[in-house]
Amino acid sequence: MKKIESYLLLLTAILGLPLIILLLPVILWLRYSKAGSGPRIGVIVSNRWPYRLQYLRLPYDLAIWRAGGTSVTIAPSDLPRLDELINDLDGLIITGGEDIDPALYNGEPSAAKLHNPERDKLELEALKILENKNLPTLCICRGAQLLTVYYGGKLHAHDPHPEKLRLHASSLFRLAGHKTSISKGSRLYSIIEKEEMLVNSIHHQAASEVIKLNISATAKNDGCIEGVELDDNSRFLIGVQWHPELSAPFNKQQQKLFDALINAAKGF
Repeated sequence: MKKIESYLLLLTAILGLPLIILLLPVILWLRYSKAGSGPRIGVIVSNRWPYRLQYLRLPYDLAIWRAGGTSVTIAPSDLPRLDELINDLDGLIITGGEDIDPALYNGEPSAAKLHNPERDKLELEALKILENKNLPTLCICRGAQLLTVYYGGKLHAHDPHPEKLRLHASSLFRLAGHKTSISKGSRLYSIIEKEEMLVNSIHHQAASEVIKLNISATAKNDGCIEGVELDDNSRFLIGVQWHPELSAPFNKQQQKLFDALINAAKGF
């Protein structure tokens, strides 16, 4: 079913090419008009279809631009010069996309439906480089899962649980969303300034065991881990399981995540 939905997503993207062409001037303006005038935020994207459509990444560009930054694309092909690229950045976003390879956390092989080893390698290397830097980093959806795995945690798949799929997994035919509780005292709470918020949900994997990270948010209905962050106030390293970039244009709480990233990047 997931492969069918991937092909449908690709077909939808092809049919939407006229809209993409129409929006291209906006995309280019957001990406390059402010080059050099604000913090440079690296946006890691996929190299595979249909996830490769993230190269367009208008929602990320818009959220970064509104916060006063400028975005820079990083793809798996950039691995050989990743250290050089990161040295030229003020902040980083690890975006959503494919599954994390279960081999990285001793998970069930059946969970590896759409994993991308090249991207896993790139992003794990990025997090390794960041160990020696204080580069502010926001990890979104897949990014939050990868952050969990990098620090020794584990993931679980919602696939065997229809009720979890209904709550957390969106598709072309159905949009999922739920309320999430934000932990008081967390960095996430200091940004959102709310104990509860409604989030979109587009995932069928999530953190099941967290090590060296604090849990900053959980789904109210089933306790699914929705937010993780490093237990170190000197570093801005936050992961959220939802997609704030999709809601940020009309939801100030979601935009606050990008505002906080840019403010931290200015300090960096």
